[in-house]
Amino acid sequence: MTITRSMLFCLFVILFAPNYVHCKLNSAENHVKEFYELYIRSGTKITIDSDLSGYVDGCTLNTLRIMYNRACFDSDYFTRSQDVADDWLDVLVIHKEMKINDTTSVVPISFKWSEDKQHHLLVFVKKEMDGWRIIKVSGTERFYQ
Repeated sequence: MTITRSMLFCLFVILFAPNYVHCKLNSAENHVKEFYELYIRSGTKITIDSDLSGYVDGCTLNTLRIMYNRACFDSDYFTRSQDVADDWLDVLVIHKEMKINDTTSVVPISFKWSEDKQHHLLVFVKKEMDGWRIIKVSGTERFYQ
């Protein structure tokens, strides 16, 4: 039996395509997109005390609990805004992940209503054994952490 190029190609696709798809589905970008879709759909009514552990790192959640209890924020931590409307989902743009190392990445996101009206955030994520977790969200405005 002779193995043709097309047979080799089919074998390659069968063996390696599922891994490629799995990596893409479990990417930092998809994790951030999933989180923000859930968060904005909820009207940001998801509280720090609700189960965000599938999306946000445990140490980050503990720190946020303390800071919220002390009223350290004048805006929502995950959106860096005081008000979030339903239309934010329509203008959410997830940019290409920037890898810092094998386990840490930054995913820039934007809310683009127009060229003149945009809001940008940097979402830091860390890969854990069971997936990605958000460890920090930073605004891009001057002097804004």
